[in-house]
Formats: sequence, structure tokens, C-alpha cells
Amino acid sequence: MGPGNTFDPVWTLMTMFTIMEVVIVALLVMPMPSNKVRGMVQGTINKFWHSQEYVKKTSWVMLTLNSYYVYDSARQLIQHNKIYAASCEAYSLALYFQRNLLISGGSVFLFFVMRRLLDIQGQLFETRALAKEAAVQQQQLLDSQPSGAPASEQHRKLQHMLSKLDRAISNVSGDGEAAAAAVRAAKLN
Repeated sequence: MGPGNTFDPVWTLMTMFTIMEVVIVALLVMPMPSNKVRGMVQGTINKFWHSQEYVKKTSWVMLTLNSYYVYDSARQLIQHNKIYAASCEAYSLALYFQRNLLISGGSVFLFFVMRRLLDIQGQLFETRALAKEAAVQQQQLLDSQPSGAPASEQHRKLQHMLSKLDRAISNVSGDGEAAAAAVRAAKLN
């Protein structure tokens, strides 16, 4: 209900879209028991985003609509605050504009958080999968090589795997200094 008690279905639609964004963001930030579960959750959401073209288009339309309503609500609130009236109706109208600004601004913010979390979760899943594969290959190499044996083809494969892991970690963590130190320590062992 807005000024004059008129029902605006756009706000209902935008509120439902915001609730959907909250659910997806909550799924992406919750602790995952294993990398397999992380990959399943992230893969399902990512697959739904990329396979359903109407989902993308609807999301971008809702983002545009929310952005317009952020502007419109802020404009109305600023315009309303220039005209001072100490009545209950004036406070009610100001509260209405503030609520609309909060809903639409929060939805715009959550959209960008959701997109970034999808990217981060995907990178984390890939990096952990590479780390697990490198650890398995390193253990196989250690089990198959007698101590003091010369480097073999397996050793070169392991070095290649560790360099891929190093690149993936630096992509995820920015500079990757702590992660790079861990990879260098693993290479020395």
C-alpha cells in the first residue's frame, strides 16, 4: 500500500525477487561440510543461471527496475524532506519512501553480492579440487618412489599440477602470498 492506499504490484514483485536473492545468498555463504557439497550447491545455482535464459533476462530486468526505484524513492524522499510538515501523514509518507528505498537498494546490493559469491564459490571449488588432486598425486609419487630415487615423469606431472594449483590459488586470493608459501613448502617436501 502506498500513498492514497493504492496497491502497487511492482513492489510485491520486487519484494519477492529480493527474498529469492536472500535465499540464494544464504545458500552461498553457509558453511559447507565438504567440497563436494559446495560444488553441488554452486553448480546447481550456476547451471540454473546459465541454462535458463529467461532467468538471466528477468534478473537483469528486475535489477534495472530496482535501480530505477532506488532513484525514484530517493528523489521523492529528498523532495518530501524539503517540505516540512509535522503531521502524522507527512511522517507516514516519509516512512513509505524510506521503506521503498531500503527494499529496492537492498535488492540491487544483493544482486551484485550474489553474482560475486557465485564466482568466488566456483573458484574455491576448483582450487580445492586441484589441491586434492595434487595431494593424491604427491602421495602416489611418495608411495611409488624409493627414497633417493631420481625425478621421474610422475614427479614432473606433480610439479605441473602444483604450478596449476599455485596459479588457481593466486587467482582466488588476490596476491596469494600465504597460499604461495604453502605451495612452495609442498614443493620442497
